[in-house]
Amino acid sequence: MPTCPQACPPPPPPPHPAVRRYASYCANVGRTYFVDPSKEQEAQYAALQEAQAAAVAALVEGAPMSAAYEAVVATLRVSVSPKQAITSAA
Repeated sequence: MPTCPQACPPPPPPPHPAVRRYASYCANVGRTYFVDPSKEQEAQYAALQEAQAAAVAALVEGAPMSAAYEAVVATLRVSVSPKQAITSAA
């Protein structure tokens, strides 16, 4: 077992409990909870969930990564009303 020729620096502090690390991969595990959401918020969140599912479904062997992006855009064009898009962009 190698030893430090000089005093070794202290180990880094543990990451936030929501952060997980494996080798050089790091993932932030977060959750969203709504308390009394409006109908518009519920619809927008449902649209994002549909878009995420479409992106995952598009990630198949041999498909370009742009397929996931295109699936998200196509899903949001159908799911989000023009009024929601304008409200969200403001």
